[in-house]
Amino acid sequence: MYALTGSKYFGGQEKDLLKTSDGGKTWRSILGNRRAPVAIAINPIDPNIIYLAADKVRPGAPPLEYLFKTTDGGETWDDGVRVVEDLPGRI
Repeated sequence: MYALTGSKYFGGQEKDLLKTSDGGKTWRSILGNRRAPVAIAINPIDPNIIYLAADKVRPGAPPLEYLFKTTDGGETWDDGVRVVEDLPGRI
């Protein structure tokens, strides 16, 4: 089970993507402070495949919009595709 924090529904919290493996008793971040998540999509057949729309935070510069993918439940993530340049539209 996953939870996206820092949205309008979780005001005041830092943006993060959390994962629980024990039915919600404990949660852990699977992003760290590397990205600012905006939205997630979890594959309904294989929940280890997750797509993450996120801002890549750069100190002193505007964030860049990226689409990331993991195939191991968030243990590792690909380098992402920059949405503005590589895909039509915006996140």
